[in-house]
Amino acid sequence: MIDFPATGYVVFISHLDTFIDIRTEVCTGNYRYCAGLLVGLTNYNIQIGDILSWNHQREVFWYPENEEMDEPWKMPPRKLFLVRVLSQVIHPV
Repeated sequence: MIDFPATGYVVFISHLDTFIDIRTEVCTGNYRYCAGLLVGLTNYNIQIGDILSWNHQREVFWYPENEEMDEPWKMPPRKLFLVRVLSQVIHPV
């Protein structure tokens, strides 16, 4: 089984009543990894193109896209609460 990466670029956002449905995507090698995350409501302005990283302790780290930085993942992330991983799909490219 291929290890699913726990980092991806935001490609879709849907604000629900008390949660935010976020879809991420990342391509590595011969595969495209797509994940659906349900995170707690936040005042952060999460946008398409931002980077999200998550772990098994229900933490999500948000790295806003920053046009002034070539490597936005090196800046201090903002922490969100992971409610649930909704989906993890692997597509060959």
